[in-house]
Amino acid sequence: MVWNGSSYVGGTYYWTGEVPRDIGAEMEEDLDLPAGSYNNIWVDADYEPVDVIVPVGGAFWIDNSNSGDDSSVTFPSL
Repeated sequence: MVWNGSSYVGGTYYWTGEVPRDIGAEMEEDLDLPAGSYNNIWVDADYEPVDVIVPVGGAFWIDNSNSGDDSSVTFPSL
């Protein structure tokens, strides 16, 4: 969920990471996506791609129950 200055909006999204090629190809075919486009994208609870935009000054949570305490998040420089 994203804080928009007065309330939280959005929902739960999932990062696909590096999807095994056979699963990625199946998802791309099911969703009519270009080949190779299902890796490293945000998806919703139905596994469909979504644009996740956090506005400047906005906030969000990242929760990865499989990562342990040594996980990190990095952002590319602008």
